[in-house]
Amino acid sequence: MNKTRRTDEEVGRAIRENLIKLRKENGLSQEEVAKVVGKKKGAVGAWEQGVSLPDLYTLNDLSKFYGVSLEYIFGREELSQAKRLASYAHVMRQKEGQEDQPTIFDYMVETEKNAKKVLIEKQTKQDAEVLLRATLDYARQLTEILERMESRE
Repeated sequence: MNKTRRTDEEVGRAIRENLIKLRKENGLSQEEVAKVVGKKKGAVGAWEQGVSLPDLYTLNDLSKFYGVSLEYIFGREELSQAKRLASYAHVMRQKEGQEDQPTIFDYMVETEKNAKKVLIEKQTKQDAEVLLRATLDYARQLTEILERMESRE
């Protein structure tokens, strides 16, 4: 028998724990999550208490809403801090109706690309200083997001 295969109970527990973690990290109520997936608040409570599990369509909707993979929800992969931040930013943009606005994570990626470009192309000191100022500004914003996430845990 395959020893790496998890029991239904273990999978259910992973789903429950990850849904709770995602909801709390993003500062959402059960009612807000229920609204997103077209369910009643009681359904979300039942999932979190282990009374029932969401169906696959709902799990797929939740993974898209949170910006995470189904593998994460099922407990088969961990989220790096960067992915957690991206998930948080994704949810916040949706809540604010700004899905098409760039996130801090997007800025971080762009900043890293620009930093590499400055180093590779040996651009001017002034270019490097502008990039550094922007990077520090993004780092401050990122710190604020992390602090908000930690205060919600």
